[in-house]
Amino acid sequence: MRQRIPKGIRRSMYVGMGAMLAVGLIAPTAATADDELPWMDTTLSADARADLLIDAMSLDQKFQQIAMKPVANTNIPGCDFSSGGRHVEGIPELQIPTLRMTNGPFGGGDCAVAPTSTGLTSALTVASSFDPNVSTAWGDIIGEETRASAHNVLLTPGINLGRVANAGRNFEYFGEDPYLAGVMATAQVNAVQSWGVQSVAKHFAANEQETGRNTMDTIVDDETMHELYLLPFEMTIQEANLASVMCSYPHLNGVYACESEELLTDWLRDDLGFEGYVMSDRGATHSTAPALTAGLDLEFASPRWFTPQLLTAALDAGTIEVADIDQALDRRYTVMFELGQFDDPINSLTPIDYDANGKKIRSIGEQGSVLLKNDGHTLPLDSGLSSVALIGTPTFAG
Repeated sequence: MRQRIPKGIRRSMYVGMGAMLAVGLIAPTAATADDELPWMDTTLSADARADLLIDAMSLDQKFQQIAMKPVANTNIPGCDFSSGGRHVEGIPELQIPTLRMTNGPFGGGDCAVAPTSTGLTSALTVASSFDPNVSTAWGDIIGEETRASAHNVLLTPGINLGRVANAGRNFEYFGEDPYLAGVMATAQVNAVQSWGVQSVAKHFAANEQETGRNTMDTIVDDETMHELYLLPFEMTIQEANLASVMCSYPHLNGVYACESEELLTDWLRDDLGFEGYVMSDRGATHSTAPALTAGLDLEFASPRWFTPQLLTAALDAGTIEVADIDQALDRRYTVMFELGQFDDPINSLTPIDYDANGKKIRSIGEQGSVLLKNDGHTLPLDSGLSSVALIGTPTFAG
């Protein structure tokens, strides 16, 4: 886990550095792309670059960057806005790239008609292999194809638990075992982020059903929360340097998850050590100041609460400070610098080898479907055996 200087000290250090660079007291390094854009100096740390960038931004630019913008995505051929869009618009003059998001493990991306990609097995099938190498292989494919389809954020893994058997999205999760979910999510995130793609773990936290998700209140005590619902997130944060977490729809202990300081600051950042950024699920933001000060960094998708008008009103009322907006941007920009998304922006489609990836997915499906493999020849089965009797109900024996 990276160590970071406390924000107040760190920002004062780099404000001074930015001023010295501007007047030429520090000679620019050879890696500096533009003397007027010191945050593009690749010899600096991700933290330093994020701070320099934020110091150079106007307040209007900061407003624009903490919520998505419903405009056409002009960089991808055939990509229009009829889907509602899933991106934070870039600022070319500051070399801030557009941040394009695709849903996962199943669902659309930033375009109304998403680029063709390989059909994947469910996350539950991956978990059924009980093999983290299978999750790594799955993550490698989806990380590659997310990048190839010109997206730089993947809204997966889903690591809620299968606590409600008929929950509508259980196929997106890794089952009811929190440790197994953590192992599989860690392997997947490491693979995805090796492609320079952000991975967003969801839905944080204790979002174990879809019915009534916008109105229900999940009551969970501290011990149960940490031992069950937070454990897979904790493992992924600490073992995969997770880029982002998506907060969920329900209330948690009486407060909406996306404006719960207990969830987003006390538990997520203080207890689990998370240093990435938090984005909301679509429509899961319910306030401006309470959400921002609790720890929400980005509103998804079309802005309703993180708008210039409401942010300005909150600043005027003193319920937020510019430092709160800076902190939200700092968390996301640091992740983007770490993953190389400023230096190697993803803004065009690239070919996918569907045949090769299809064969890999077939293998993953087989490993998640075969529970009895007899590795090491533990069972006394002759290799020339022509048939095996499976005794049980017609459903399974047919």
